[in-house]
Amino acid sequence: MTYLTATKGFVTYNIELKPITPIHVWSGVDAKLRYDAFIDGNYLYVVKPEYLEDLPREDLIQVIKEFEKKPEDVAIKVFELLKKKRHIKPVAEVKGAAMHKPGTIIKLIHENLVPGSTLKGYIRTSIMRYFLLDLQKNRSELVKIIKSGVNTSKGPKKMGEGLEASLFRRPRTREQGGFLDVLELVKVSDPEVQERKLSLRELRVVHVDDPNAVIARIPAITLDPVNRPLRFKITFDARQIPFENVDFKQLKEEISTTLKDLIKLRNDFAKRFERKEELLRALQQHGCYLIEAELSKLSRSPKASKALIDYVNLLEEVKKKLCEKNVNCVPARIGFMTGHEAKTVLDIIKENEPLLYGKIVDVMQKLVKREWDAKTLKLVEVDGKLFGVGWCELCVE
Repeated sequence: MTYLTATKGFVTYNIELKPITPIHVWSGVDAKLRYDAFIDGNYLYVVKPEYLEDLPREDLIQVIKEFEKKPEDVAIKVFELLKKKRHIKPVAEVKGAAMHKPGTIIKLIHENLVPGSTLKGYIRTSIMRYFLLDLQKNRSELVKIIKSGVNTSKGPKKMGEGLEASLFRRPRTREQGGFLDVLELVKVSDPEVQERKLSLRELRVVHVDDPNAVIARIPAITLDPVNRPLRFKITFDARQIPFENVDFKQLKEEISTTLKDLIKLRNDFAKRFERKEELLRALQQHGCYLIEAELSKLSRSPKASKALIDYVNLLEEVKKKLCEKNVNCVPARIGFMTGHEAKTVLDIIKENEPLLYGKIVDVMQKLVKREWDAKTLKLVEVDGKLFGVGWCELCVE
């Protein structure tokens, strides 16, 4: 008897990511200006502890003795020594209104610029939107999944776990334990970086009704638009398990039911995404929704539409190029400060279960202690003009 013998195999696609506006994916580490980060001329330098191993011991001892009462001066002197001996290189060019005040906290970019895990997270949200919108043909089923899948008593990161579970997960047999998540069948590599251009820029949060009123300023190292894209490999485990290969009659009813659910979930997912066209549809649907949502937000504010006309024009150009026909490239918005629109499906919940959406907003407003809704813009200055953070083009081959 053959249990779980799969057919077909693995499908690999190449995905290219080309920034349209500056992108920031946080490394999880900050640097402090004039402590372990220094601006010299138009460039930012970051001192890492391992760099000190390159300095002669006598130089370090002399620096510490001379400035032992002023630790910030020790840091500056160490930086000067490293630079003099060419043991340190600039990490980014300083652009625009990036803050130079000592003590300013700077968010450092991930070493892989856009790691595979970030791209996979974006793909996961895109597929979730794709599945939910597909359910709109049976709205009662969609509403049922939303109601049972969202728990507002949980924290923000776990509030929608049930919704994801209904779409992507099934419990394994009791003997195995745990769950099968079909996104485990998808592997995304870290990128091959062909060209990099990094800048220190000021990311801004502004209210949509007044783009000149800055709510927050966040200095961060960004990946800027370049000619050669980041290249990822995405591998789908597209193997399917024929039901006839499993003798369900010889299994206990509980195990039989569990296996049938697992096999159906896996096979349905494999059938859909063994073709790149299905992945492209999901990515295009999500990316083009994000453009429409941002344009809609801007159009509701005459002040924003006028002040950010270059941003509006850019979005319209991208929409025309990537949303109005079926192509191998789609728009996307990835990374830090891209808004909850890019990382959630709250708009679908709002449209189909407005009361539940209202509860989510209430929970979030109590948590962040401010107004929480799609009423802010996340912007970055480029050559004196403001654009949204994190826009890029994804091409699937």
